[in-house]
Amino acid sequence: MNVFIRDLVQKEPLYLEIVWSDGKKTRWHLGRLQSLCPCARCSRLPHREVKEVFCQGAYPVGNYALHLIFSEGCSQGIYPYTLLRKL
Repeated sequence: MNVFIRDLVQKEPLYLEIVWSDGKKTRWHLGRLQSLCPCARCSRLPHREVKEVFCQGAYPVGNYALHLIFSEGCSQGIYPYTLLRKL
């Protein structure tokens, strides 16, 4: 992938906006994003509840993913940029 995250913006407590190097913006409800957690434990769950959670930290993983820390629930997932660019 040739794009990278230029900026992370959290104007509203429950939403995260990502500004990409090519100018595209994606906006995620944090609970929805957590419900898509790709970790080994969560990816096996048949139904994932969308909760109201807050982002307490965001850390780059190499040049391909983002690790998000949520206020509750699972924070083990590594979110690839390819997933984060989808709407």
